[in-house]
Amino acid sequence: SITGKLKDAAGVVQVFGLEQHGYGNLAIVMEYFGLSLAQLMERRNRTPLPLDQFFDVAVKTVLALSSIHQRGIVHK
Repeated sequence: SITGKLKDAAGVVQVFGLEQHGYGNLAIVMEYFGLSLAQLMERRNRTPLPLDQFFDVAVKTVLALSSIHQRGIVHK
């Protein structure tokens, strides 16, 4: 399974399951991983990140994508 391949992948949240609520809405049950990029930008009133913070986010994103690609999963 995809979730099995992603277990312990660097920078990838662990998914515990999917639940269906209400009128067919799906919820992903996953570990808490901190702020999303959207939340981070909202807190900054949509102003650009300082360069050091931008590179921190960019490097973590690239490492996470590399980690899943090494497991045979392609993110589209």
